[in-house]
Amino acid sequence: LRCCIHGNFLLDADQEPHKDVQEYRLKFRFYFEDYTPGPAPSHTNLLRLYHQTEDAQGEYDIVPCLPGTPPKDCVQVITSRWKVRDMMHACPSRAGSDCTGTDSADADKIAGVRLIYAGPHCHAPDCLSMELYNADTGRLLCHMEPEFGASDEVYDE
Repeated sequence: LRCCIHGNFLLDADQEPHKDVQEYRLKFRFYFEDYTPGPAPSHTNLLRLYHQTEDAQGEYDIVPCLPGTPPKDCVQVITSRWKVRDMMHACPSRAGSDCTGTDSADADKIAGVRLIYAGPHCHAPDCLSMELYNADTGRLLCHMEPEFGASDEVYDE
């Protein structure tokens, strides 16, 4: 586990970074099942497709509203549209993290892509919600709202 190896810390102007070193120990437990081949294999190769709402910018900067704007009128919306087939890269899936299988850019080969999960990324309190829709059907596939804490206690802000 490494943190802040570049020596830059995001702090308020009146804050100083801690000089002490914190040591962490992590323990992992992995569960697995042996693979059994056959006409109905026990496992399916899962590939991760990744898309950023802010279109490869890494983060989305929220522009401040004009002074005096009521909070209810100070809402910004970011929308991103893409096609699953544009996320397919025709190379062997074990060749790299961007590879989705040989000839996977062929529309016939990707018919039936199954969404296992969608993991939206946003920073509360800046994010009110995120939704993922199927543009072909208009069906809502995933909706996320942040959970806000109820106090000023650590992890309950």
